[in-house]
Amino acid sequence: DLNEGIGKVSKILLPILLVIVIIIVAFSLTLPGASIGYTQIFTPDWSALTNLNVWLAAFGQIVFSLSLGMSIALTYASYLPEDSKLTDNALIVAFSNSGFEVFNAIGIFSILGFMALTSGIPFNELVTEGTGLAFVVFPKVFNVMGPWASIIGPLFFLCILFAGLTSLMALLEVASFAISEKFDFSRRRSATLVCIVGFCISCLFSTAAGSYLLGIFDAFLNNFALLFGVFLECIIFGWIYNFDELVEVLNSHSSIQMDPFWKIIIKYILPVCIFVLWAQGVYSTILTGDTTSHMVMLALAIILVVVPIIFTLLPASNEDYYKPIQDD
Repeated sequence: DLNEGIGKVSKILLPILLVIVIIIVAFSLTLPGASIGYTQIFTPDWSALTNLNVWLAAFGQIVFSLSLGMSIALTYASYLPEDSKLTDNALIVAFSNSGFEVFNAIGIFSILGFMALTSGIPFNELVTEGTGLAFVVFPKVFNVMGPWASIIGPLFFLCILFAGLTSLMALLEVASFAISEKFDFSRRRSATLVCIVGFCISCLFSTAAGSYLLGIFDAFLNNFALLFGVFLECIIFGWIYNFDELVEVLNSHSSIQMDPFWKIIIKYILPVCIFVLWAQGVYSTILTGDTTSHMVMLALAIILVVVPIIFTLLPASNEDYYKPIQDD
């Protein structure tokens, strides 16, 4: 049962992570130079809005953060109780997730301001991006927290570890569920198969070129694959599937009703915006990327297209797989 595993772990560790982050953010605001950092967040540079790469990065971040475009939300939704408030839950997840990210950013930028003041390095040259940002910034604040750092530091990284594991479980659940349903595998067998494949792929990141490859994978998935996945979802649910029936189902299971304007957004506005940003990202990568990154991204694109096609064409072992779902 999903609730017996990941549910119990998340209910314990995520509140602990929240408390630790609150402590770190509160402490970081007292550091010398903190104002240098957090003013960077709350002083907008309006000219950046004309840069399509900024919009691409923003779309990629929120899509990845909310697990959109990769079937995680769809798979987890299948476990919801019958009386769940669908639209209400979606809004709660979106606002709580984004709120926590902004709150966490205040702490990170405050620490960066402290680092800029103490090192004499300009703020914009400290840490611009990277998958290891948490492992660069937070140790700096632990170094000046005194005796409490020996408790807060290990707890923080332990929670980061388990937060990563819960996210990994969500990613594995999608593939494991699909294999189990189509080929009538036991959950243990399908999960083991997915974990073995994932382990073999992850071994690439333990090599000398691991950081380089991780950067390529991160850019490809966040800026291209996930956005294209959301684009396809807009086409499927906006044009192929009966969108009015979908809205009717959502409204019948929600306190907050969907406005008709969402139909215009999902069918017209969002697909156009995403496709333009996606095309700009591909064009930019072709112009600025090196040959190796181009080859790796091309290989990833081929895999992401070929593997689902093969999976779809393989005959199902589960006799009920092709039976239409009956409405209650």
